[in-house]
Amino acid sequence: MSSFLWVEDFEDGKQPCRELAHSIFGDILDVRRDDFPETWQELRDYLSTQDIVLKTNFDEALKFIHEDELLDKVDYFMLDIDLPFDGISPPSKRAREILEEWYPAVDSAERKAGTENDPKFRIRPFAGYHLYIELVMELGIPRDRVIFCSNHGEFLLDDDLQKDGNFKDAREKDSDLKDAFNLAKIKRPTIYEKDDPRIQKWLKQQRTNHYSRLRRQVLNLCDFVRGKLDESSTGKPNFLRFRDFPGSATSDFDESAAKEWIENIPIYLPAVVSDTDSHRQHVLRNFVRYVTYHWDRFSADKKNLAQWKNLTGHDWNSEDSWCRASCSSLKLARNAFSHSPNTPIRIEEVDAAFIFLLCLRTVFNMGIFSEGLLPSERSLLGLVGSSTEWPVDRELEQMLKNMESGLVSITKEANLLAENEEGKPYDATELIRNLQDERSAEFEKSPMRFIRQMLWLQLLTWPKVPFKKNLAAVKNSPEKGLMKIALTDLRRENPAN
Repeated sequence: MSSFLWVEDFEDGKQPCRELAHSIFGDILDVRRDDFPETWQELRDYLSTQDIVLKTNFDEALKFIHEDELLDKVDYFMLDIDLPFDGISPPSKRAREILEEWYPAVDSAERKAGTENDPKFRIRPFAGYHLYIELVMELGIPRDRVIFCSNHGEFLLDDDLQKDGNFKDAREKDSDLKDAFNLAKIKRPTIYEKDDPRIQKWLKQQRTNHYSRLRRQVLNLCDFVRGKLDESSTGKPNFLRFRDFPGSATSDFDESAAKEWIENIPIYLPAVVSDTDSHRQHVLRNFVRYVTYHWDRFSADKKNLAQWKNLTGHDWNSEDSWCRASCSSLKLARNAFSHSPNTPIRIEEVDAAFIFLLCLRTVFNMGIFSEGLLPSERSLLGLVGSSTEWPVDRELEQMLKNMESGLVSITKEANLLAENEEGKPYDATELIRNLQDERSAEFEKSPMRFIRQMLWLQLLTWPKVPFKKNLAAVKNSPEKGLMKIALTDLRRENPAN
């Protein structure tokens, strides 16, 4: 899921935390009112487990947004306007600068805390405005990532909403706030009241934004793996397994190379991507190219497999079926995206997530640290929608037969070789490789379908292993969530008869 910074003071503690948190986040978190904590301190700890950072005063929020790599921590910002200046700890240098520049102290004899002569009192109605300026103007955060959620900005929404009554002070403050935006030549943002249903709509849209979700969970997983690489050097030596695969240079991919790879992955998912589809496609393709670049080192041709067997004493065909299948699929992905034809391959966030997770769980033995999928992995799998149900064994077997039959037909139509060097028919996985090598129109039209099919064909039709035995191994594997993504295309393109 995407991550949020929520700046809210709960009306100086007068507003019940539980009710407000539930009204804003209950729907998107699917959490009942009574499951939210009662105090803001407990609520802050609870929300942190849901990728929501809570800050309750101006200085605390200001410190957070000026930390290094802000957009590596949160994606979106929800600001109250009327905020206390600081808490218990001394205010930051930047907070003091804003206070001294815009709300200078009056004569000390007239100054009294909590009165109009107190700078901390005078900044309060405009605190959220200053946070907005810091985010948008100083840090370059896109405006559509910041939203005001406050019951103190109703007069800023629309001049027509100002009504006669005992609102003189409020109108004056809002007039000053309007003037502040106008003088700064900044378009005034809409300020939503806390119970406005449009807040929920905005949160849902941002929470499920596919690119933000992909980036957030990739960052989380890279942090996790980086930490585990440090642990593996002292107690878990089998965590990195790519270097033990067949290939001319896989052994060179040591802990140092793996750490460099993991540390660089987030660079290929920038925090801000333009609204144009072409830019998003460019970013996603570059991400997949980098994630799979080291698969050039892997090779399962006869020569390399013979050398690998002599070196290790193992037969590749007897190795873990998951690793064999995913290696073949990732090698195909590497070739497809690195040697793409004149027409660039189209890719969506769910495709990038699938390849990233496939690569992560193949390069590293994640099962050492987690029996099942990690929360960030499950979040990425959710990009495909509701989890795909397993078809019955007979249905899946028939789909595989349809897939192989379809591949033979495609190969003949493309006028590709139907026999290998020994004069024997190619198996289905060889046909897929042929389609990619020849840059066939069929492969270029839907490469991700073939990448997923390669995984299934290798898993469930491995030579000399009964179909049901292979299927049982897949269903019991911690990687079965990845298999369900692969089923999406498998079922659609190759329905059972």
